[in-house]
Amino acid sequence: MALDPTRYRGVPGVYILHFERPIADYATDRGMLAGLPGAYGDEQHYVGEASNVRKRVHSHIQGWARPDTQRGAAFTRRAGRQGIPFHLAFVQEEPDPDRRLAIEQEVQLDPRRWCLTCTAPADDAPGEGLW
Repeated sequence: MALDPTRYRGVPGVYILHFERPIADYATDRGMLAGLPGAYGDEQHYVGEASNVRKRVHSHIQGWARPDTQRGAAFTRRAGRQGIPFHLAFVQEEPDPDRRLAIEQEVQLDPRRWCLTCTAPADDAPGEGLW
């Protein structure tokens, strides 16, 4: 299930970007063993928090489209270099920055549990990424 990021203009919260397939070399790049949760989520999900979810997701989109820039996260730029589309798959609105950080850390432990694409019935899942 893909969410429309424009709906979250000026909205503070925690979000998940779901990638169409796993990001190659994610564990090696993060200096971790494969299969362990990482600083951002896992090899197919980026978990972040922002004071303006729409603006931050837009930054990820720009970094994905132009991975030679410093826009977005290194994770989304790596996906862009590999041609792996993604979409916004979860938003938990939260105005309190300390609470956002706590939610982000919880979601990072098991992003598939929170991802609306991963938990949706098979016929509701998007056929391809939006970016």
